[in-house]
Amino acid sequence: MADWSCTNNLHTLYDPKQLTSFQSARWNSGTNPDVTFSTLIRGTISTREVFEQFPHSQHRPSLIRTMPLISFTRSAPIPRWNFRKADWERYKDLTNNLADSLPTPRMHNINFAYKQFTQTLKTVAKQTILKGFRKSYIPTWDEECSRLYKEYLNADSQDTIHSSASALTDLLDKKRHDRWIDTVSNIDFTQSSRKA
Repeated sequence: MADWSCTNNLHTLYDPKQLTSFQSARWNSGTNPDVTFSTLIRGTISTREVFEQFPHSQHRPSLIRTMPLISFTRSAPIPRWNFRKADWERYKDLTNNLADSLPTPRMHNINFAYKQFTQTLKTVAKQTILKGFRKSYIPTWDEECSRLYKEYLNADSQDTIHSSASALTDLLDKKRHDRWIDTVSNIDFTQSSRKA
């Protein structure tokens, strides 16, 4: 049994603090004849929970929960600007061109000039910066992650499953780490100490 579990990269789900899965009424002792195995893929979590006995039975039911390899993030249905996919060159060109058509600010029309300026920026932003929301998404997911996930789903051997799953989780971890480093390195106290 131990060789089979090692060969297939499996481990037993056992917690000595939980109830035993079989309670002998004759000997008044508990044992665990129900053995649960789970794969050892980094990023997946499996848990086993043993409940109270069935009425007039010596067995206790077990509930096995398996977390997926990839977890989705639910987002609120609030449209947000996606600055990572913005066309900044076009934004710069359009703002430079539209800046010439703005009225010259004078004391009697300063509010009108300000409204025109903000309206111009909003118009250009709508044309060059994507805005929307996704119902569910995975942070840092891209085409390479999609390819590895399809390879994981279509794998026909245990070695391919484990290698593609490990490659996918390693790639997602690296991308999250790189995004964290990028975010932290751009924070300074010159603009907003609250953001820092």
